[in-house]
Amino acid sequence: MGDIEVPVVDHYQQRAAELINTILPNGRGTLTWNSPAQAKQLLGQIRMVQKGLRLVKKDIAITMKTIRSAVTTQSTTMNRSILVSVFFGVRAAGRVRALNREGIRQKEIQILAPYQAVSRSIDDALLRLDAAKLQIESSTQNRFGNL
Repeated sequence: MGDIEVPVVDHYQQRAAELINTILPNGRGTLTWNSPAQAKQLLGQIRMVQKGLRLVKKDIAITMKTIRSAVTTQSTTMNRSILVSVFFGVRAAGRVRALNREGIRQKEIQILAPYQAVSRSIDDALLRLDAAKLQIESSTQNRFGNL
């Protein structure tokens, strides 16, 4: 995979953490509001963080697509094992190609795994932020009436 340049996974993790830290320092803590105006402001901040997280997730998907494309290209331009077929037969050449494809596929899985993990953590954060929005809306409605 040396012929393509993709952003490092840490870059995406850092961007997601920075977004979450805008509303929750260190990614942990509680969200507090004392008025409907503060609740609206907090909801707006959460929506903006969610938009940013979705953009990071799209960037990850594009990077993963680039990696898959490079792997496909590498797999299709793989040596056809002409020497193996001449000396050992067509079956042996087929086995060699299958082993090469499997090796390339395993390498792809290994390269994509960290990107998939960050994407799943972003999904988890989006779900938690949705739950927080619902809680803010229902709690504010109970305490202050309609937003």
